[in-house]
Amino acid sequence: MNTWTSAGRIFFAIGIAGIGVLHFFYPGIRPIIIPELTGVRSFIPYCIAVLLMGAGVLIAIGKRYSNLSLLMGILFFLLFLFGHLPRFLSAGSFNNYWVNLNKVLALSGGFLVISTINPPKQRHKLMELAARTGSLGKYLFAIMLFNFGVGHFNNLEGISI
Repeated sequence: MNTWTSAGRIFFAIGIAGIGVLHFFYPGIRPIIIPELTGVRSFIPYCIAVLLMGAGVLIAIGKRYSNLSLLMGILFFLLFLFGHLPRFLSAGSFNNYWVNLNKVLALSGGFLVISTINPPKQRHKLMELAARTGSLGKYLFAIMLFNFGVGHFNNLEGISI
């Protein structure tokens, strides 16, 4: 594995672990994970925090991260489809939900890209089928880059300070 791939994997892992750490400092589930649940006080935000920090640590140290990244990528894509997209569409025209919608899409893409780094030979047919989705990660991440670029051009007043 080359140096740049390892560095990218480690920086992505630090970011994921950082999102997990945020759950301990702010009440509720971060809106990048599930929208509109920032005030929830229960053990669920802490479970999500431990999951994200554990995934970040495993990806950073490079231990059995491929299948974990694949499953997390699919999980974040499902959060995009069933959590963020309905909220975005029901809110009407251009709204504040598009930022987190794009972020969760980028995280899904990032996890899927990480899963394609030295993938193991899949033994189960379902995991083999899921592993084929890894190549879509770069496109999911590119969608976020395009949308944020367009957003910057559409909101020049808010950006040029």
